[in-house]
Amino acid sequence: MSYLPITEGQMIITEFYAVAGSVSNSAIKWNPATKKSTGSSEVSVNVSSGVITLPAGASYWLLVHPDFTRSSASHTIRCRFYRAGALLTAREGASNITVASSVTTANLLGQLVADVPNVPLEVEIREDTGVAKTANSTMSLIILEVRK
Repeated sequence: MSYLPITEGQMIITEFYAVAGSVSNSAIKWNPATKKSTGSSEVSVNVSSGVITLPAGASYWLLVHPDFTRSSASHTIRCRFYRAGALLTAREGASNITVASSVTTANLLGQLVADVPNVPLEVEIREDTGVAKTANSTMSLIILEVRK
């Protein structure tokens, strides 16, 4: 089964890093100044809201590598994809992350696969356990964009 209908096209890879700071039931903020891309990409991030805008006319694969500092090792980490305030599920192409207490986030990867044919898609990645954590600036978001 494939979520991406485009089988041939140009791939552009874009990377952003997180803005370091506290998150609690809120979107992770991405630093637009850290944007690196292998080509001309209109993918953008809003540093105030954490919204990631994926322009229409392409298919996308978003990969997030979470990096949080917990105030207590007993705190769970949950990093999930949202669109317009609604949680995205596996049926919608999201692979969300939940990390039990005392487990490192060193090898975790969350992903979202989305085809955006006509209207731009705006998504957020939230840490939504309700317990404050610090998002580290080494947290990365890689976006694979395929255009016809």
